Amino acid sequence: AGQALLARPMRPYQRHCLALVLHEVSPAAVVSLCQLYSTVLLRARAAIKASKAGLGTQVYFGLANTIAYMEKGDVAKALWRFIVGFFDLTSARQPAACLHSLHLLASVLTQLLSVMSHDELRGTEGPLCDHDLAGYITQTTRLAARLIWDSATASPDEAVAFASGGALLEALLEQLGRVLSQLNGFVGRLTADTGAPGPETWHAPSEVLQEFRQAMEQTQPQRLQGGLVCAEKLLRYLPHSVPFDQRVALLRRWIQEKREDSRGVPAVRLVVRRTHIFEDGLVALAKADWRARFQVVFVNAAGMQEQGQDAGGLFKEFWEKLAETAFNPDYGLFRATESRLLYPSPDASKYHEHTSRLFEFLGLVIGKAIYEGIVVEPCFAPFFLAKLLGRHNSYYDLQTLDPSLFANLQRLKSYDGNVTDLCCSFVATSADGEEVPLLPGGENMTVTNENRFRYVYLLSDYKLNIELRAGSAAFLTGFKRLLDERWLRMFGEEELQQIISGSTDNRLDVEDLQRHTQCSNCGPREKFTLDFFKAVAAMRPKQQLSVLRFVTSCSRTPLLGFSHLVPPFTLHKVQVRNDSDKLPTASTCFNTLKLPSYSSWKVTKAKLVF
Repeated sequence: AGQALLARPMRPYQRHCLALVLHEVSPAAVVSLCQLYSTVLLRARAAIKASKAGLGTQVYFGLANTIAYMEKGDVAKALWRFIVGFFDLTSARQPAACLHSLHLLASVLTQLLSVMSHDELRGTEGPLCDHDLAGYITQTTRLAARLIWDSATASPDEAVAFASGGALLEALLEQLGRVLSQLNGFVGRLTADTGAPGPETWHAPSEVLQEFRQAMEQTQPQRLQGGLVCAEKLLRYLPHSVPFDQRVALLRRWIQEKREDSRGVPAVRLVVRRTHIFEDGLVALAKADWRARFQVVFVNAAGMQEQGQDAGGLFKEFWEKLAETAFNPDYGLFRATESRLLYPSPDASKYHEHTSRLFEFLGLVIGKAIYEGIVVEPCFAPFFLAKLLGRHNSYYDLQTLDPSLFANLQRLKSYDGNVTDLCCSFVATSADGEEVPLLPGGENMTVTNENRFRYVYLLSDYKLNIELRAGSAAFLTGFKRLLDERWLRMFGEEELQQIISGSTDNRLDVEDLQRHTQCSNCGPREKFTLDFFKAVAAMRPKQQLSVLRFVTSCSRTPLLGFSHLVPPFTLHKVQVRNDSDKLPTASTCFNTLKLPSYSSWKVTKAKLVF
């Protein structure tokens, strides 16, 4: 009966699983092969780190790719089923056989995901069965979190045991972190109604998170001991295992500590012409200490300095106008994708001199906005944000940068005929139209059925990583002058965008806004104030966000709520006799709404959505 089942048509991973159940394959043999391949990959990776190239690179990627695409790419599916069937992943005390098997699986998954599209991940050709995806994320995250915490807090005898497998453990954590980061990038593009795993899927066990919170709540000298080692490892390898709001709070705490350390830095006075905000800002801030408080003085079109003292509002206005000018695609430094997401223009040097200096300055601009808690409007492409996080972009990011090229490569991957007939070679077309070899002599290398996946990887790598390297690196240089790279790498691309531009929720929490609104010329419980919040609550979500943009110049709410809006949202009452006397106005530099005292909340609503 077993032989009859094996003879039926089925996918390779199904055949392997059935063979194990029917004892046609020895589990010990599978474990031995996993240990062998894992050990070879470990040594090849060590050789790569030692020499950066050479034989180690060829062995590592050659072996990993060969295993990844055996049995029509089903090896990963079968191996995961084997692991969950023969090992208990709920314990941090795992035998070497389990760690080797998980390391091999993670190495294989990394290769498969590097040339896979978002849709393929959830399809029949995905590296894991769709119903196994959430289970893989949850079980490997929790196991890795326990391994990190237990290895760092082990007793002396246990520490010796961990040290003996130290190279394997570190390699496993590194590979699991890489795979989970790739999967998080994929899953981040899904919505709840399309089957995206919930946020809790990525979280470490509750006992680990409790220890993490206790370690990070200690004072700075205390953090030098014990739990800090575990916490740093957890944030380095598995940042998504810590809930997002905790990581944001941690970032703000570290920034506040840095601000307190620089309190003695004298303020910097900036005199800028409203007609030349970007140019004057660049000159004035070239040698400034960006940790300092900036006091802005505007010069009007007539050449006269505007009266007033900067209490924070003028700086916010200057920063917003600066970002509005510099990140406009028409200015030539940035391009926009079809979804109007920004990334450094590869041919910016055609329109500007000293582009590295300009990109570094803009990195400082965004870094300073985060440092000061200012929410700014520009939205960046995920593949650009990945470079700021020190990550290597993968093939699936190409669909955002160049949808037509991505579609062509998808067709090439699934082409049933002879790929040689398509007359492709290992070259890419640069931003200025020149052909660039993807390999030495690439112009003479034909793309074939056997090497097409390598071509897909190299071409997407050129477009997403190599061509954007100069602008991204210069931007990052400025960015990290204020913000420690370790702080940033706690976050994913979509999360970093929220830190820059606020929450992506397409709604406004009216109750939270009411709790944190400052009242001017009115009281928080008087009819005028209550009418305003009743009017906002009665609006459609899009109208609510339009009001927010009218007052703050940004349509997104600050992360973790309006208590973190800088300056705070302020409602100022303007006394009028008739509803037709005045319309609402705003001082966006102070996040202040100047609202006339209309007769009812319905009139207030009508005037605000006008």
